[in-house]
Amino acid sequence: MRILTAALLTLACSSSLLSQQFVYPRPDPSKITVKHDIPYQKVDGRELTFDIYRPAGSAVVPVVITCNVGINSMKGWPGYVGWGEATAAAGLASVHYDGTEDWNATFAALMKELVARADELKIDPSRVVLWGGSTNVRLALPFAMDPARDYIRGAVIYYGIAEVPELHPGRPVFFVRAGLDRPQLNDPIDVLLARALRENVPWTIENYGGGLHGFDIFNDNDVSREIIRRTLDFMNAVTTDKLALAYTASASDAKLAAAFARGEWALAVEGYTAKVKSNPRDGESHLRLGEALYQTGRYDEALTHMEAAWEMGRRGPRDTGLPAARAAARAGNIERTAHWLGVVLRTPFVTEEQVRADEAFGAVLESEAVRTLLAAVAEQNELVALLAEGKSAVAIQRLRQTSNPHLISEATLITLGYRTLGTGRAADAVSIFLIAVERYPRSANAWDSLSEAEEAAGRDAKAVESARRALALDPPENVRVAAKGRLERLGRP
Repeated sequence: MRILTAALLTLACSSSLLSQQFVYPRPDPSKITVKHDIPYQKVDGRELTFDIYRPAGSAVVPVVITCNVGINSMKGWPGYVGWGEATAAAGLASVHYDGTEDWNATFAALMKELVARADELKIDPSRVVLWGGSTNVRLALPFAMDPARDYIRGAVIYYGIAEVPELHPGRPVFFVRAGLDRPQLNDPIDVLLARALRENVPWTIENYGGGLHGFDIFNDNDVSREIIRRTLDFMNAVTTDKLALAYTASASDAKLAAAFARGEWALAVEGYTAKVKSNPRDGESHLRLGEALYQTGRYDEALTHMEAAWEMGRRGPRDTGLPAARAAARAGNIERTAHWLGVVLRTPFVTEEQVRADEAFGAVLESEAVRTLLAAVAEQNELVALLAEGKSAVAIQRLRQTSNPHLISEATLITLGYRTLGTGRAADAVSIFLIAVERYPRSANAWDSLSEAEEAAGRDAKAVESARRALALDPPENVRVAAKGRLERLGRP
């Protein structure tokens, strides 16, 4: 790492850098103001100074600090001057300073001076973004991840790496990777980015595949300019109080989700138990708690929370229904296993083959309830095949005559109707939904589904009539919205 850092420092200090220009368009000079060489600290007889770029006018603005690990004259380099001007034109103050190798003390002195001069400079030092590129990332990233530095709202990291003991769950980072950089730099960057994703922290990752190290001065093209524009947008956004509060509020959820994703089930059980307690109607938390309980062998409790999630609207066949079936099977609850397998096997998302291959169901597959269910599912699949082959009349006749409780359930009929509607055979879908409303005349969902198929079939008057029947049955909100929307489309609100 020391060799790599030295190489980067050499690159940063090279004469080629000094001869290059920032690739972003220069702003109108009347729109910004610049103050140079403001003193902030003396070190070994040398006076350290900073430059500040800011928008013209007297508005108090947030601050972007361009980090410096001790590179001489950095604040005067064309690239950094360009960043200062562009940042000021975007509505923020930009501070560039003389640094020393004791960057911790130097940064502390700079912040102290910025706080002391806040009124004079018209800046808000409680809203700071750190910008670090190349070797300066060694300062920018660890400082930005430090929870004690609550004045830092976010960080911009360009083509650099640093060792960070902990990633802040509520502090956003805009990280730009230069795809043409050397593997000895990008390999550890890739490890860091993988860690950020694994820990579920709020990092925006921009991979500039054709970008050089220092692309903001070396790659004079529209891609570079677009990335710089997005960087400026990011810095503006994260310094707003509204977004900062939102990141803070979501940090604990993000950290808990990371523990869940990593399979840290004890932590997940503890965290989602607390979330369910604080918000008993949170279906997602019930589902995640159910999965964590399942993974710790607490199958009965897992089933309870998965079923609660389903009732609260978290109704994915694969995400909720199948895990509920697994939990019921592991708990030895044959009745609920059959129920949930019946729910998921009605859909095209879970197949009998998947169920038979799933070891969670090994002990229940030969039970009478599950065998009866699988036979019913096989008959359903035959009907689906008939519908797919265009033999709708045969399939619909069998639906009318069957006594198979699985096939004549409301959920199965509606599923078959929508699968038929999805193939463009609206008239056949109408026939299936008519069976549904005949068997379940008090179902607002069945009437609304029939109305949708009738509209698709061009039977507008019937579609209006069915939508009104749905609305008269005090439907749930999603059905109400769909039915009202259809009546408005058909000119019969």
